[in-house]
Amino acid sequence: MTKLISTILLVTFISIPIYAQESIGFSDSTDFQYIIDYQLPDWGYSNFYISTGRFQSNNDYRNTNQNRYFTNPVATVSYDEKRESHNTTISISPSYQYYRQSEKQILSLNTNLYFSSGFRSNSTKLEGSTTNDAYDLQERDSDSKLRGASASYIIDLNTKYYVRDDVFLSVALDGDINFTRQDSETIFHLEPERDRDEEEFSRNILFYPRLGIGLGRVRNVAPQIRAIRLKERYQQISDQSFTNDEIIESAEQFTRIQQYKSTRDRHQKYFWGDMNELLSGKLDEVAAYDLFYLNDVLNENLGQRYEGFDIRINGIYRYTNSLRRDETTLDGDTQLNRNISINRLTGTSSRLRLYKNLSLNHQLSFIAEYELVFPLEKSHNIKYDTDIFADFSWLWTITDRYLLTTSLRNYYSKPVYKDRITDSDQFTNDTYLTGSFSYFIENKLSLTGSLSAKLGFYEQQRTDATYDTNQIRWSAAVNVRYYFARNLF
Repeated sequence: MTKLISTILLVTFISIPIYAQESIGFSDSTDFQYIIDYQLPDWGYSNFYISTGRFQSNNDYRNTNQNRYFTNPVATVSYDEKRESHNTTISISPSYQYYRQSEKQILSLNTNLYFSSGFRSNSTKLEGSTTNDAYDLQERDSDSKLRGASASYIIDLNTKYYVRDDVFLSVALDGDINFTRQDSETIFHLEPERDRDEEEFSRNILFYPRLGIGLGRVRNVAPQIRAIRLKERYQQISDQSFTNDEIIESAEQFTRIQQYKSTRDRHQKYFWGDMNELLSGKLDEVAAYDLFYLNDVLNENLGQRYEGFDIRINGIYRYTNSLRRDETTLDGDTQLNRNISINRLTGTSSRLRLYKNLSLNHQLSFIAEYELVFPLEKSHNIKYDTDIFADFSWLWTITDRYLLTTSLRNYYSKPVYKDRITDSDQFTNDTYLTGSFSYFIENKLSLTGSLSAKLGFYEQQRTDATYDTNQIRWSAAVNVRYYFARNLF
């Protein structure tokens, strides 16, 4: 599978000059920071689109090493686990987006209805060794096949209201309801009596509101980026250029594109006619075929472009309701299990975001979040939980059709258990390095190849033993996506 993925990506690069639409490089020399820092007036957009025909094929390899150190009697037990899985998924996802940005308020709403069906095969081999034969090794050699389907609805609402300069109040809500059905067949080569068939149905509900206060401002600057790109295209067909004021005027005109689409039958005619007036008639002498060239700036893939920083402190409440029902057939006998779990958590979190556009084609971002939560259920085995997340990302718009995104992420979690539950002390730390390359074959069809590597470490200390687990995991995926409507911003 790895060779197949490499071949597809290689063919993509080789075939670019053959059948791709013409790409225009990024060579802007304007006062870039002046344009980016300009505060656009009240503007926004809404968009409904369907991501369909998505095919994802994923290979996942894990290598896990675990050491257990026992004190009574003294012994060291070591396990090496190798796991390989192959996952193929087909999905369809209608989505609605709404965004509004002004000096006083920033509002974003994303809703997503997601349907998927897939097949996964797993192969697991667990080998162990011990310095004391008193401990039984739990070795494993198994293969499993899983078929499943899922449906979910996700909502993500975020609003900020600025009460004074860059001081804001924030309200956020995440909601998710998910239904999943899965059938699996597992064969244990070392213990044939454990061979089993399982049918599982699960339903999960998440309700996650947050209230907070913060400082700073992160702005969507895609209209300014697109306006500078329009100036570059104009320079290709003319010996003139735009002034900084004209670039800003054209950026404001780009924020009105949704209004033209919703109120005009031939919206491009009126949009570019008004654009021409803002540019002091500079488009009057442009030939008709060159106007098509300028209009193609609306189809450029710029990525999500933001600028600025903000930091906020939230009070949070998280409610989860999970239902799981599974039927297990083992050695001819069928067992039915049904479990309902309700968890309520409250606590506080702080979040820092920083976005910086170094140029037209390079954007750096850093996001860090700290969360401290306390379960409200007395029966919960955790006293409190601390989670720390950090993400550093680099977005590189190579040209108008090729986008490279690289990110380095780290998750740290340290739960503290109630004394009556366990006397253990543990933590988990996972580091991810991910890279993805997107190529827009044409305006509505994209091909994305991605690679991901994970380095994980888990430690648990108990009075009688210490558990150390190291995990190396990497995966590769190819994704083909068709857009019914491309989002301009």
